[in-house]
This record gives sequence, C-alpha cells and structure tokens, in this order.
Amino acid sequence: VGRDALEHDASQIDNTVQTSLMFGDIRLISTAWLQSYELPTLPQHNGLPAAAFLSNAQAVEAHREGRVLVLSYRWHTASHPDPTGTTLELVRRFLRTLSHEHGLFWDWACLPQRPRTESEEAVFRRGLNCMGNLYGSLMKTTVIRCKYVPPRPSSHDKPVDEWSAWNDKPYDASGWCSFETGAAMLAAGHRHKRLERSLLRGLAKELPAKLIDISEGAPSGVQVMWPPKLSGLEAAIAAASFTGAADREKVVQMLREFNTLLEMVKVDTDDTRRDVVNKNLKEIEIKIHPRGATQLR
Repeated sequence: VGRDALEHDASQIDNTVQTSLMFGDIRLISTAWLQSYELPTLPQHNGLPAAAFLSNAQAVEAHREGRVLVLSYRWHTASHPDPTGTTLELVRRFLRTLSHEHGLFWDWACLPQRPRTESEEAVFRRGLNCMGNLYGSLMKTTVIRCKYVPPRPSSHDKPVDEWSAWNDKPYDASGWCSFETGAAMLAAGHRHKRLERSLLRGLAKELPAKLIDISEGAPSGVQVMWPPKLSGLEAAIAAASFTGAADREKVVQMLREFNTLLEMVKVDTDDTRRDVVNKNLKEIEIKIHPRGATQLR
C-alpha cells in the first residue's frame, strides 16, 4: 500500500465530486483571478464574470492534481456572508503563500444563491449532496478554515430585516461549519491511520495538511492523528445552530453517509471483500449523484 494505492481507493470518494465538476454543478474560482480582483467584497455566483471560474475541464484537472481549496467559514449575515470583505482578505493573504494556481470552492460564489430558478435549485441540490466528499477528500482537496468573525460594523447596528442582521456567533456554533470541519478531520484521521498501519509514516509526513487554519497570523496546519468519533461530531452538530430548520437532520445524515464511505474505503487484499466493498461504494455513489456517477471511472 503506497500513495498510488491510497489515491486509487480514495477515488471512490473523489469520482462523485469530479462528476459534479464536469457537469458544472459545482464551480471553482480561479485563485489567479481572485488575487487580481480589486473590489472589497465578492459578488454571489450569478454576479461573477466567466473569467472568475475555472472551466469545467480545468476544474476536473485541478481536482485530479490535488489543487483544490475548499473554504470553511462563518456567514456574517444571511444576505451576504462577508459584507465587510474580512474573509476575502484572509483568503487572499493565504493565497499569496501558494506557488501554483488552484481552484477555490467558496459556497457563496460557486453555488447558485437565493433567489434560485427551478433549474438553479436542482443544480444547488446536486452540488450540496457532494459536500461531504468535497470537504472530506483524502488526497484531492485542502480545507482552509477561517474561524475569525469580525466585530459588528456600525452599518449593521440597526438591521432593517433578519437578512441584514449581523451574525456574531462563533464559528463552532454553526452547524454547517461543524459539518465541514468534521468531514475534513475524519478524512485526515483515516488517511493518517491507514498510512501508519501500512508503515508509511514518511509519506504521512510528506502529504500536505488536510485542514489549514487561516484565521489569524500565519496559516497553520491542523494535525489530526486519529479520526474523531462520529458520535462526538454529531453532538457538535446537534448543539450548533442552523438558519434552515430542516438542515440539521440533513447535515447529520450527510456526515453519516460520508463516514460510511470512509469506512468502506478500507479495502484489504482479499479479492472477494474488494468486490463487496466496491459494490457498496457504487450504490452509495449513485445515491449521492444519480446522473453520470460512473462517467469518470
């Protein structure tokens, strides 16, 4: 078992994401474009020019090469997640440390936002179903986490409605943030555990951090030596808040399904067991992304 074998087994998780990228259900921002962007805040998905995004083919290639960043952060208002541009500036600061262009997933810019047409709603739902695999890829994505929540600006002292009200709750109080960090830590823990058991400790040290905190100061990798218990992650989600009342149950289910995928990626050398595992993975993959699930095999 080496890096190639680990990537092969992890592809059972990654193929669903690559299918979504190929069909454009999930878009990726070009980090080169974002660093040249001069306005203080980022428009939503429909307000960005075509040049802001990698093409579908470029996005698939970036994912295959492990050049995909996935942002996890706290929305500051319901109408705009970063109205002061604080998160944007922290992301840009991190991007300046990179030597190559990456694709960046930022939900606000990469998925259709409200109000959505019927077709946009379908795209949004298909993209949402892949979030566990996107944040939890063993090898292909790096989660950059921004836990910093800026103080409420005076412009939001008297919000006109609930959409403009300032959300100053901490990162860990968000259910979606708990899910994103949880998926990343599960992936990092499983990756490290598998390499340790395979006596590939050197490779474990060579791989880039799965989760990087970019909140304040220099970016720092979050070391995960063992996968966290699913029950603990579910408890964190249960204690967190959601804007949508139905999101809590959905997020817990998404985390459980992703954990099941990780457990079944533990393929051993027995051919019979390998066939059974691959069959189970195929069934879950089709459930997550019913169209074109096997296009990239």
